[in-house]
Amino acid sequence: MGITIGDALVSVSVIFSLIASAWAIMVGIPLAFPQVAERAQAAYEGPRPRLVIGALLGAVWVFLSVVVLSLPNPATKLLAWLMLGYAVWLVSLGASGVASSLACAIRQHDPGMLSYAARSRAALVLCFASMLPILGWFVFGPILLLVCFGAGIASTSYRRALARGALQGE
Repeated sequence: MGITIGDALVSVSVIFSLIASAWAIMVGIPLAFPQVAERAQAAYEGPRPRLVIGALLGAVWVFLSVVVLSLPNPATKLLAWLMLGYAVWLVSLGASGVASSLACAIRQHDPGMLSYAARSRAALVLCFASMLPILGWFVFGPILLLVCFGAGIASTSYRRALARGALQGE
């Protein structure tokens, strides 16, 4: 039968919806939760350590979620969906930190640019770079996903480290 125009339109709509929602998350989290975004940006120290953390913990997290999701008990299925939802939150949090770091680099090249404009451009750069055919889909996108997951995990542990330091008087 083949691909119809409706199939092509649905595919294009899904791609643009994913780009728009990823952009909105990367721009919206720093606006809605500025302290959380600052922790995510501070926890993002570079892609290499975050990539290792994201790859290791992401693989374990997804494996456990899929195993728990395959169990027949509805309560365990709910737990698995909650685990996957928390993973999406961590990726979103890390993505906002990565976009904020890239926005700071953009503002260094154009100091007169507003922070919102720089953050919007940084989020668009990350979104469109991961949507490039072949290289973006299979190289940049998965690496960015793992880096963002690692940065999200690091930002939650960074928060705990800040709390411990504040409690100890450091």
